[in-house]
Amino acid sequence: MQGIRLFLKDNYKRYFFDNAPVNMLILGCFFASDVGCDTIFKEWAETATDGDCCSGNITRLEMEGDDMLMTDLYPEVPAVLRITKDQFIKLFDEWLEKVCKPRPREVMIIHDNDEFRIEVKD
Repeated sequence: MQGIRLFLKDNYKRYFFDNAPVNMLILGCFFASDVGCDTIFKEWAETATDGDCCSGNITRLEMEGDDMLMTDLYPEVPAVLRITKDQFIKLFDEWLEKVCKPRPREVMIIHDNDEFRIEVKD
């Protein structure tokens, strides 16, 4: 099991991470920085096909078959997070539901047994 804990402050303009594996940092930075509560990346993912790519301020997304490869645009340590397109969309929906609407202060993104999920605390 891997995870990253985000401590969100000031309407998500500032965030802090606990010590997490680099691939999970990519995922945490993507949601906390590139996404916030915008749905543009989810909309892109729903129609993306093999070879399509896009990027935010710090994260690059690329479709490879049914998987999405997520990389840091400015890596100190090169790493890739691989997530299926379906898991990405499901995780994005969880982010919108559990994080954007209630605005918790602490968010945990967990990767366990090839599944991703979000847990929150106020």
